[in-house]
Amino acid sequence: MPAESLSDDGDTDASGSGTPRYSASAPETVDATKPRLYRVIWRWHFYAGLIVSPILLVAAITGALYVFHAELAGWIYEDLYFVKPASERLSYDNQRTIAQQAAGGKGIEFLTVHVDPRRSTEFIADAYEGGDANPDQTHRSVFVNPYTGEVLGTQIQDKEFFHIILELHRTLFAGAPGRVIVELATSWGLVLLVTGIFLWWPRNKSRVYGVWLPRLKGKPYLVLRDLHAVVGMYATPIAAIILVTGLFMSQVWGTGYTWISVQTKQSLGDFLARGESKGVSERPSPDSLDRSVAGVLGHSQPDDVMYFMPATTPKEAHKAYLMNQGDVNTVRGFDVDQYTGAIVTATDTAELKPMVRILAFAESLHQGLTFGMTSKILAFLTCLALIGMVITGVWMWWKRRPKGETGFPHRPKQGAVPKWVGGLTVLLGILLPTVGASIILILSGDWLVRRFVGDNQKSLVQG
Repeated sequence: MPAESLSDDGDTDASGSGTPRYSASAPETVDATKPRLYRVIWRWHFYAGLIVSPILLVAAITGALYVFHAELAGWIYEDLYFVKPASERLSYDNQRTIAQQAAGGKGIEFLTVHVDPRRSTEFIADAYEGGDANPDQTHRSVFVNPYTGEVLGTQIQDKEFFHIILELHRTLFAGAPGRVIVELATSWGLVLLVTGIFLWWPRNKSRVYGVWLPRLKGKPYLVLRDLHAVVGMYATPIAAIILVTGLFMSQVWGTGYTWISVQTKQSLGDFLARGESKGVSERPSPDSLDRSVAGVLGHSQPDDVMYFMPATTPKEAHKAYLMNQGDVNTVRGFDVDQYTGAIVTATDTAELKPMVRILAFAESLHQGLTFGMTSKILAFLTCLALIGMVITGVWMWWKRRPKGETGFPHRPKQGAVPKWVGGLTVLLGILLPTVGASIILILSGDWLVRRFVGDNQKSLVQG
């Protein structure tokens, strides 16, 4: 996001280029590399922010909406989610039959059961043979009152509001290419946070306004800059956590993490794999679903949600997961013998392989679930701060640019840049592959411009 130098007067040079002017209060003896280094970093911060701001804005808005999706969904879909508790429940076998009929006879893939007695039972059915759901093999949720057997309603999962929000957040409705674009913006967002802190870092730490608190009076540009820099400084730690953990679910970085987990035999697939039912030779037909569900719920806690996937072959075991309020960081896995209802294997959260544990923790942090409502509020406020930084950053550029010009910063005068900057750039390119790929493209484009157009043209890389 475009930012300015936190100089004492809050101004820029007279050229109107947006290049920050240094404060008269700066020390007279300054390392010769610092002015150029500052301008180089500021210029990269400006261009990167301007390019990825639209994607970061979409991600921040959708992220802010999704943080409270469980609470909001309960309000939006209250008629589907909540029922009046009664003394007796229908068996899960009967409920499944009712749901299967409501789904047009299609198979039930899994059911969601809340420990909360006020919640309905949700059954997820295969896609319909025809209709607008079929092209994408969309699943349909059927909500059943567990006390009366009433079908409360059905819902195409891909058309549910928060599913749409999540799809926009992850892919921009553009599939795999969209996921790469979001990852690119996320990775450059981390670069923006680091460069932003470098630009904010005060020379006079005793100053309060303009450094630790924004000045809300004065020139509009000064107010915008303070809001952008000071709010960004406070938001950076949590914003960095949100961005880093988001990479675990990304297209390139996330795929690399998955590949390493497979090579080191710490794959999530091992945890998700179904076990076998041992009672197949003892009984001719599967046991009641109630016994299996009850066996898993016997390990539940008050706020748990159970996701239960019935066996699909004679040898398979049922697969079930318990999560506290849907938080994957609390997941426990169970294989249940479909013939006896006995739990074949149980995997506690602490027993997960390290890379699976890290992945679950990352997803929990990213969604603001780890510390309950406190982390949700912090995640929500950080999303608002990111939205504010995008808006103020672009607004500063637009307000400051000379009439009829782009207002893009000029290439700084020649001077040395510390070697560690190059090393850090290479390291960033390795740790953040999409950043590395984009830097290579920028370097190539910059070389071509200077090679065929001339060295007098503006250079993003050298400035």
